Amino acid sequence: MDPKPSRPLSKEEYTSLVRVGDCALETTAPAVIPAKHERRLAELGYLMKLVGRLRVTTVGRRRIEVGFEIPQHAGGELQRVCNT
Repeated sequence: MDPKPSRPLSKEEYTSLVRVGDCALETTAPAVIPAKHERRLAELGYLMKLVGRLRVTTVGRRRIEVGFEIPQHAGGELQRVCNT
């Protein structure tokens, strides 16, 4: 069953996702993002807590690769990932 589509990420939510993704696990302080962004990104499956730190999931990394703007021609798996 496909996930229920939700509203697109806001620019601020996308920035929070990228901020978490840019933090190296061992060498930097954990990313601090707004709690509402953390909740929403976790609900979408883009983030998870691992050993007390926020980490970007595989789906979250794929979402970052797409960029903030979702291309019109995105289809199949890419479109499904972007619309979650």
